[in-house]
Amino acid sequence: NYNYQIKTKIISTGWLVKNSFPLFIYTLSNTIFYNIDLLLLKKLDSAYSAGIYSASARIIIPMLIIPTAFIHSVFPKISTDYHNSAASNFVIIKFLFKTLFLFSFALAIVITFKSTELITFIYGSSFSASASSLSVLLWSQVFLFNSFLVINLLVAYNKQSSLYLFSISVLSLNIILNFVLIPQYSFVGAAYAKLFSNFLGFLITSTVL
Repeated sequence: NYNYQIKTKIISTGWLVKNSFPLFIYTLSNTIFYNIDLLLLKKLDSAYSAGIYSASARIIIPMLIIPTAFIHSVFPKISTDYHNSAASNFVIIKFLFKTLFLFSFALAIVITFKSTELITFIYGSSFSASASSLSVLLWSQVFLFNSFLVINLLVAYNKQSSLYLFSISVLSLNIILNFVLIPQYSFVGAAYAKLFSNFLGFLITSTVL
């Protein structure tokens, strides 16, 4: 009825690839980052250790909905006000940092003391050994929440090219630490590898910010 037509603008292809490729590398690296420890646990230790670690990891990963909900709620305003109202953005960003730190720190404190009870309640007593790795992974979330915020700020400010440094550095450190720590400390070593890697990510994003 409205005579719509599809047209391809080749001139825009280079711009699209240039601006989306860093996000592609980040997404790919992030996917590997969240799965490489399980693969290495199976190879360097045992399927049992991978199963125990997976139980704690499956509790941690859904917690990313907390920073996602906060950041995506204000992302349009931050992106729009980048040029028009920098002072307004500063207030919002400062609030987000404080709120995410509060949430992640409170979760880490509370669940650390109740990790065994939580694991037993969800999976049963046969998985109680994963409580130790759960506690370590929870503290890694304190650094991850704030890094996640900065990553989204980089996209809002059209600085996503910096994601190369973040994703590749964090993934590389995580793989190296897994090879070093898993043979000595099994699934707890994998959790510490994640903690140190997220801390590196926090340092990188803080410097970029």
